[in-house]
Amino acid sequence: MSKEKQVKSGVRQQRNVKNTVDWISVDEINTYLRKNRNVVFDFSAGKSFCSCRTNQFDNHLSGVSDFIEKFKELIDVIGKLSQHRVSELFDNNNNFRHCHSIDDKDCVARNVIDALYSDDDYVKQFCEGEKLYQAGYDKDVRLVGILKANVFYVVFVDYFHDLYPDDKKNIRSKKTHNYSIGI
Repeated sequence: MSKEKQVKSGVRQQRNVKNTVDWISVDEINTYLRKNRNVVFDFSAGKSFCSCRTNQFDNHLSGVSDFIEKFKELIDVIGKLSQHRVSELFDNNNNFRHCHSIDDKDCVARNVIDALYSDDDYVKQFCEGEKLYQAGYDKDVRLVGILKANVFYVVFVDYFHDLYPDDKKNIRSKKTHNYSIGI
């Protein structure tokens, strides 16, 4: 049997090695993003722009030209809101009164989600147990979705402020509003 030779490395062995990495929790990361980063809108749910009709909600449009007008309003709203941090929009309702949780209309909103995504278990599971929010600016168009860190996941668009109806604003004829983009 041959003996193995030991070679000295010239480096002194350290006996007390300390882990210098401080672990932070997911909640701490989410809090940081909420306070320090601008809101990002995510429309990956797939049927965000589609319309549906339930007992208490109807966001059908009058036609293609109506959709184009509402889409322009939506782009304007997103442009304005995405210039602000999540904490500015949702934690301080005095300045952005159209950005808030929709606890009082949660049941209505969940019925809309069930109607829109009846064949999409992923979106329904994604929304299950999560707090729903509304995001809007100065026009009728409102986005409804889930807020995680600084990302607002849009589940559906309330084109006519129908989730919180107002007799002065909700004057459209629902009989002539039957258009929805098909996906």
